[in-house]
Amino acid sequence: MDKENKATNGGSHSLLRARRKLIVNSALSVCLVTFAAALHLTRGEKGSESGTVPVVPEKVWSLPQLAHLKGEMQALREYPGTMPDFEEAWARKHAEQAIRLDRDFEGAIEGSARELANEYYKGYTERFKDYYESHAARAFGYHHGIKYNPDLNGYIPRNNDGLLNTHRKKLEELFDINDEATWRLFCDAFDKGFVEGYIVVEEGITVQSHWDEIRLFNE
Repeated sequence: MDKENKATNGGSHSLLRARRKLIVNSALSVCLVTFAAALHLTRGEKGSESGTVPVVPEKVWSLPQLAHLKGEMQALREYPGTMPDFEEAWARKHAEQAIRLDRDFEGAIEGSARELANEYYKGYTERFKDYYESHAARAFGYHHGIKYNPDLNGYIPRNNDGLLNTHRKKLEELFDINDEATWRLFCDAFDKGFVEGYIVVEEGITVQSHWDEIRLFNE
């Protein structure tokens, strides 16, 4: 009789363990599905927002125009106080190397590559004595990114291109941006700052921005 009771109890415990295991597995499956869905929604957020946030269409740049623009951008990144005097031979060699390594110009034939390098050189020389200070743009991106909690918004920061393009005119006025090269450097710096701020969390709550003077994205 005792053996029968033990067998019965053993069977009940086994059944209970099986049920618990099934419940745990089901809950785990639900969590995984929820996480995958959240990740998908985070990645697709730009597309879903396109219906409500108007995005200013960007200009289509020819390869020579793009090469000239990138030459300008490179010059603007270099602080004049740390650069040697301008040397044509070095600048032309640098332009050729930049075109060769840039994926935007992959597949350019030899003659075309020379033209692109020449345009890059022109852009570089035009802005050689200029400098773009990116700290303000990076700080602005940081204080925008810090408003988001990754636990609520996903661990992949959103693409800011549409947001920045939508407010381009106002941003250009705020940050004294007068040309395409400076605008692109501003966007690059903003994105870097945004990623830095996005991951800053204290005790599970995103740190609040104290940069109240600019409410551009709270309109």
